[in-house]
Amino acid sequence: MNSMQQNVSVIQTVIINKDIGTVFGYFSDYRNDRFWRKEVNSTKLNREPLGKGTIIVQDSFLSGKIPNYITTFVCTEFVPGSSIACETVAGDSFWSKMNRRVETAPGNKTKITYEIAFDIEIVKFGLGFRLPQFIVNSYTKRTMSKYLSVLKGILEQK
Repeated sequence: MNSMQQNVSVIQTVIINKDIGTVFGYFSDYRNDRFWRKEVNSTKLNREPLGKGTIIVQDSFLSGKIPNYITTFVCTEFVPGSSIACETVAGDSFWSKMNRRVETAPGNKTKITYEIAFDIEIVKFGLGFRLPQFIVNSYTKRTMSKYLSVLKGILEQK
């Protein structure tokens, strides 16, 4: 990560009316992202089971100009039933990091905490122009909230 780059960092939480095992099993598997994060086209892992050191290759829609942007992450943390984190590999065009945590909430519910951080320059790359950081932050927060709502719906139907 370049110390001069500007990063966007957003954390969102949601309570899921489902047990922690079911929630973590689904939420920690990046291959499920395409079902609740609309920009994700597909995700591949270099090995199973998913764990620390696993390489995660994600194909995402950035814009009409860049409909298939490939990002390569490495799983940097994996605590079964609790948390998973990944970060872009050295040499990837734009730095980003995702942290996903679950914890038991009262009534056999589960609290999800989803944190993302990324180099704001990817927005310029995707759109062809810069947006002010406050706009990117606001948009990212709204989008994450929508995504977690979709994830909640999926998991509560399982």
